[in-house]
Amino acid sequence: MSKSQKAEADLIGEYAKSIGREVIIVDDTAELGYGEANGMYKNGKIVLALNNTGGVMSVYFGHELFHDLKQTAPAQANELQAYVLDR
Repeated sequence: MSKSQKAEADLIGEYAKSIGREVIIVDDTAELGYGEANGMYKNGKIVLALNNTGGVMSVYFGHELFHDLKQTAPAQANELQAYVLDR
């Protein structure tokens, strides 16, 4: 893990902890027995890959956090999605 990846991972981890979410950072999601992905939401946990295609974990963290929102607060997630798409 590079110095910048470590800093980003620490920031994501601190934020996730502050909202009661768990983040797992792996080199590659395939090492967990899943297909290759930049990130995923599995069993209530957000998994982020260091070898992602975009180079920035925080983008994928936001995406996976929305999947979490869809599971934990579907009405609010749908409302947010409608708001964003209607803009």
